[in-house]
Amino acid sequence: YAAANNPYISASLSGTQTATIRRHGFSSKKDGAFPFAKISAVELSVFLQDIWQIKNNFTLAYGVRVDVPTFENKFSTNDSLKALTFRDGKKIDVGQAPATQAIFSPRLGINWDVKNDKKTQIRGGLGLFAGPPPFVLISNQAGNNGV
Repeated sequence: YAAANNPYISASLSGTQTATIRRHGFSSKKDGAFPFAKISAVELSVFLQDIWQIKNNFTLAYGVRVDVPTFENKFSTNDSLKALTFRDGKKIDVGQAPATQAIFSPRLGINWDVKNDKKTQIRGGLGLFAGPPPFVLISNQAGNNGV
């Protein structure tokens, strides 16, 4: 190592080594490389909405959003963990990606012009809303699986 490229060697010592660096690590890969998890995910979404004017002064808006998160890769499995049985006979396989499941988010909204004069309006809405899944938790399942 040259003094300029090694923080453990002082530049004032003209490149004389003053510390020994030892690195220890474990890898399940034959070449000793760090077993990075290669993960990719896709989230497909569609939103449908319609507005229905029931009366001249009452409008109903309704819709649904559908999200479908999918994982494209099979994760590395940990055979030691897979062989274990947990409480209530539960088995855990960190090599299995979560199943693809559609997430439905329906919504409903109203707009009521109380006196039909555009001065006093009551508006409201409700729905079930979901954000994207926490992909970092799934990537940790694949990347920190003990292999």
